[in-house]
Amino acid sequence: LAQPGPRQFSGKSHRGGGGQMVLCSAVLSAVTGGLLMKVLGSQDRQQSQGRTGGRRRRQAPPSPRSSLASPAASPRSKPLEIFELTDPEDDDDTHLPPSAVPPNNTMGRRASRESRRASLASLEGRTSNWMPPSPEMEPMINSWGWEGFSMEETRKHAEAAQTQMLLKSPEEVLQSLQRGNARFWMGKSERPDKSAFERRALIIKQFPTTAILGCADSRVPTEIIFDQGLGDIFVTRVAGNCLDQGTLASLQYAVRHVKVKVVLVLGHEGCGAVKAATQPLDQVLEEPDSLSRILKEIKGGFNMEQIGIMTDYRARDREIAITNVMCQLEKLRREENFSSKVRDGSILLAGAFYEISSGIVDFVHTVNAENVDRSCLPEHNS
Repeated sequence: LAQPGPRQFSGKSHRGGGGQMVLCSAVLSAVTGGLLMKVLGSQDRQQSQGRTGGRRRRQAPPSPRSSLASPAASPRSKPLEIFELTDPEDDDDTHLPPSAVPPNNTMGRRASRESRRASLASLEGRTSNWMPPSPEMEPMINSWGWEGFSMEETRKHAEAAQTQMLLKSPEEVLQSLQRGNARFWMGKSERPDKSAFERRALIIKQFPTTAILGCADSRVPTEIIFDQGLGDIFVTRVAGNCLDQGTLASLQYAVRHVKVKVVLVLGHEGCGAVKAATQPLDQVLEEPDSLSRILKEIKGGFNMEQIGIMTDYRARDREIAITNVMCQLEKLRREENFSSKVRDGSILLAGAFYEISSGIVDFVHTVNAENVDRSCLPEHNS
């Protein structure tokens, strides 16, 4: 073939027949290329028919996006097709649904066996929502099977769980709270959520091990900071974690009827109600009646002269919060309903301080059978 000269691109040549030679070269190249593509395409079709046993490969349907974009497309335009899953080792992919067949192009015709396996795996995932049971569910499945469980079986489970709880000593329950808080602030919480069977058992009865008088502050979720689950803690929350008629009645119910082993008063860092109680009395009286009454009760437990000389902000915050906890704990100790249970070893009274910044709960005082007759407060506050 002739090579173009330097001036042949402008349609002229320094030789007489140069233009005709260039035209012939272009025509010959186009014809040769067309014949070559036709031969290669015929070979590809023969190989494809040999692999699929002489059957024509199904033409891939338009993509889902193009179908959605078309106004004429409708979910009801085609009936639902059901395809049987076969062995992925089989080279014949005509059993696959249209969405799993590669497009009818060169790359699709040469799709590997691994791609067909991937198509089958994705199809298997869409044909069923069944998941293998978790290790926690296997004992229940072995006992009750997939048929479920009756209310009688649920009642027996609840009674067995309550019996196990009643066998624990108050000291063991307190240690369980301490271990749960250690898991929380170390970032190792177990989140002991109940199974469906255990939740159903809670319908029949509750058997928490601990009653907590905590603050209503949103940053102090008691179940979370002690890494406890449903039915584990009997919680009473009120601003300033202080005792009044309602909270005292709730704790009495927990001890008398629910049979808790530990009664815990929980204060916390940065308590707004406790800080408000340290204001001058005239400012406290400006609050609404119910709020000012609570603040006056909290304020009555403070030694304002001692608090006034403290200059470190965090130390002062911790001091007033713990002082308030000890005051509420002392009120519980003086209640005969609680002190009698402490004397016979049925329950423990405890006070704790939760540090929001670290997540650590500091158990500051415990009232047991040995010290139940001693005040929880210093002499000048008792």
